[in-house]
Amino acid sequence: MALESAGSVSEVKQVRDKAEALRLYVKQAGHGLALQNEFAELKLRAERQAGKMLAADPEVGPGKSSTLEPLGLSKQQSHRWQAVASIPEGDFDVYIAEAHHNGRELTTAGALKLAKHFAAAHRPAARLSVVHDDWADTSASLVAEFTTIVIDPPWQYANIATRGAAEDHYPTLSIAQLKGEAPVLDDSGEAYFVSDVLRAKVADDAHLYLWVTNGFLREGFQLLDAWDFNYRTCLTWVKPQMGLGNWFRTATEHVLFATKGSLPTLRNDIVNWFEASRGRHSEKPDAFYQLVEMCSPGPYLDMFGREPRLGWSMWGNENWG
Repeated sequence: MALESAGSVSEVKQVRDKAEALRLYVKQAGHGLALQNEFAELKLRAERQAGKMLAADPEVGPGKSSTLEPLGLSKQQSHRWQAVASIPEGDFDVYIAEAHHNGRELTTAGALKLAKHFAAAHRPAARLSVVHDDWADTSASLVAEFTTIVIDPPWQYANIATRGAAEDHYPTLSIAQLKGEAPVLDDSGEAYFVSDVLRAKVADDAHLYLWVTNGFLREGFQLLDAWDFNYRTCLTWVKPQMGLGNWFRTATEHVLFATKGSLPTLRNDIVNWFEASRGRHSEKPDAFYQLVEMCSPGPYLDMFGREPRLGWSMWGNENWG
């Protein structure tokens, strides 16, 4: 039975179970991940369709597990499938496409992490918070355009342990969302695109300081291209404390400096590295902001910033950090 013709939860579950059986068969037969993912995708789409049906069924809910028994479902399956169904359509398709493209295994567990991200972490408020002397005023219209932008992306790591560590502190975004290829939901449920925010708020002549971790250097250049900025040079934060790392112990973090239009730096006697101790998770040092203010003119915008700064506007969730 094709998934498109399945008209009940029981029929959708049959499609799902057959897809999972075929996935396990081709895996045991030694076929590659690409073929395994074809069946895994069908399984996930079936779980998603069943989840939508369950969510729309008034007889399914807390204390009504007896209605699931005739369907051959457990409460855990119902909960998990409804969670998968809650992922916005476009973002679910991006998740599937990225897994196929990058050779990652498609799993229900991976989809559930994405669902959790949307349920609990998709609260990036599409507003500006402008910090004055009273440290309080908030308005998206106080500054029409910004000349200098610092962006510290909330990278979404493929490594589960690293991603979990990040998401303990703030919601993360996929590369597709950061590029503007996939939407982000604000706290009112409205969708927006990061690239649209940049185009609306950045002056024709502007400087961009883009923070990149060692694991996201390639993606950093991709973001510059997506945002229509030209790479110029790289700054490096040298940290006196030894960090983690799979190959070498990390003690640096980099900033890609890029420009739009023609805007020279205010000074040309500043070296491209600075040393400062680590702060709390993902917090950037004061020495960096002092360097930016010496070299680039305002108005200043800090996107996804962790702490408010005097004289800077902030964009993003007020609880991002």
